[in-house]
Amino acid sequence: MAPGLATAVRLKHAVEGAEDISSAPADHAKGSLQDAKHDWHDLNIGPGLSQIDAARDRYRARHQHAVSAAAGHSQHAAAALHGLIGTTDYAGVAAIYTLLDHAIAGYNAFEDLSAQVYGSELDAIIGAHDTLIERSVTPLDIVVPADNSPRGGD
Repeated sequence: MAPGLATAVRLKHAVEGAEDISSAPADHAKGSLQDAKHDWHDLNIGPGLSQIDAARDRYRARHQHAVSAAAGHSQHAAAALHGLIGTTDYAGVAAIYTLLDHAIAGYNAFEDLSAQVYGSELDAIIGAHDTLIERSVTPLDIVVPADNSPRGGD
């Protein structure tokens, strides 16, 4: 029981104490837009900055959801294990250990996927601004056909 209880407590403390890693990618993306603004003063980066903040907020909401779910599983496992102390319900103990394993794996998988989505969102925002800049500064070859017809009248 003791290893299972310790695992449940460590899981809860680990997820609740996880640091916020969303700021550095957002700051980097904002820096890219601000660098572009420095080079092209008329570039409107306001919408991009807002989109970056929104992407960070969505990531943080997903993270909080994952933390709440994992902490809930941890509390449930600890309570269930406490209830099994003094019994010979080894199948129940094994089931709780399995629950803890699934909670840890689920938390890690969800956090990995959430980080990938966050990175993709930031890449898309920067990509959209890069495309805008590229289209704004790329010269176009415009061919005007010669007009050999008489103009005006006599």
